[in-house]
Amino acid sequence: MLMKLGAAPVRVRSPGNPWEEKTMPIVTVAIPEGVYTRAQKDTLIGELTDAIVRVGGEKQRAITRVMIQDYPEGNWGSGGKTFVRTPPAGGD
Repeated sequence: MLMKLGAAPVRVRSPGNPWEEKTMPIVTVAIPEGVYTRAQKDTLIGELTDAIVRVGGEKQRAITRVMIQDYPEGNWGSGGKTFVRTPPAGGD
């Protein structure tokens, strides 16, 4: 399975004080479409958020964003080749 993880902090203005800036961790996961179920994505979001909290402290939980991007077959590749799932032996 191929998975890309990226994290980039973003500075945002505090709603209560427009002069105060906070850094919001953003984690992006790129996966082939159909690899994970909705329940597995929910688990992945929770686990990645927990990882950010372990490193940055509990205050990070409320501002951490996790985005999962599903890429359809044929829309990405590796090693110079387009990613296409191989059908199971004897099936479509």
